[in-house]
Amino acid sequence: MKLTIADYKGKLRIRYQLQGKTQTISTGLNPDPHGYQRAELLKRQIQIDAETGHLKPGEVYRSMLDPARYADLTSVKTKVKREPYKTNRKIHREPLTDTQIKKLIAAFYENSFDLNASHYAPWLEFLALTGCRPAEAIGLRKSDIDFSSESIQIARALARQRNNSASSARIKKGTKNGKIRFLPMSKKLLTLVKTQVKTSPTDLVFPSPKGLAIDDRNFSKRIYKPYLKALGLPNRDLYNLRHAFVTRALKQGMSVVHVAYLIGDSPASVTKFYAHSVRPDELPPIPD
Repeated sequence: MKLTIADYKGKLRIRYQLQGKTQTISTGLNPDPHGYQRAELLKRQIQIDAETGHLKPGEVYRSMLDPARYADLTSVKTKVKREPYKTNRKIHREPLTDTQIKKLIAAFYENSFDLNASHYAPWLEFLALTGCRPAEAIGLRKSDIDFSSESIQIARALARQRNNSASSARIKKGTKNGKIRFLPMSKKLLTLVKTQVKTSPTDLVFPSPKGLAIDDRNFSKRIYKPYLKALGLPNRDLYNLRHAFVTRALKQGMSVVHVAYLIGDSPASVTKFYAHSVRPDELPPIPD
């Protein structure tokens, strides 16, 4: 049974088909990250009831959103596939624009929708400014920063395991291509990193709120994706900030070889996986 969550006149509602008729449950929830989270839990409960043949009247599900019964929903466990968005892979790979990225980062710094987003704002901005892989930024240490030469050494990654992205399960690895690279710091990046090095309670430049390695999968699911949705931005993976960085660099005239060095990849990979987003503004003229 297909269920959908939609914003209708400023409130969330859940719709599904039952015996050929469309059923609608008006949740009264606001279309913000907290509202979507609660609506998703209710949707999951309806899905379970449908699969087990125990569907209830709409009023019963609405009553589950009452604060006194909300704990019933949070205890629901299921293997039903979550579908916060549906996009085809080709569209999904299109990078966020610079304007969209600025809007997203500003919302994180302002903690616009809570969820402790402001703590992760510097890390998110670092990813956008450098094109680093998330695991490389997670593993960045204070000793990797050279303020005298105003450069950052990217020498390792704290990689997540296949089915576990928690800090305790992360594996220290070299970079993906096995090479160390050095990133020059712009004035903006220098200011950001200086602040992080000064305020971070651990050797990690970008620790989690508990001082551990950031769980990027959990962050993406609980904070990043809800912020994208609440801001009306397209659904994109965290890795898309790397794609946006490459697109920006190529549009500004940086060579493929230099871009490949900055992101720790090969020129062939940059051309194959990223250059398709860069479109010329005009045709080359015939010289007089």
